[in-house]
Amino acid sequence: MAGRILTTLRKVEEVEKAAAELSWQVYAMVPQQYMTRPDGRDPICVAWVTAVEKVMVAGVAMQQLGDALREKAKVRRPGPAAVFLGDAPEPAPEPAE
Repeated sequence: MAGRILTTLRKVEEVEKAAAELSWQVYAMVPQQYMTRPDGRDPICVAWVTAVEKVMVAGVAMQQLGDALREKAKVRRPGPAAVFLGDAPEPAPEPAE
């Protein structure tokens, strides 16, 4: 069973990284006017804000799935989204034997 988890984890981590990259690509494309002065009556503004929210939600969901699989597989390294976003925690010291 452990082999299946690691195989699945590798696949999930590919999508996790892609989701984090997509989130930043979409966010970077949003014209400044739609982020600084969102107008709920403007359909273009609503579409931009919705797009950013949805890709970020998907990215967080993939990161959470990756975290759960890493925990189950006892993988101690941070996921690719945490590394990509720069919020990977410092690795814990290995226990002395």
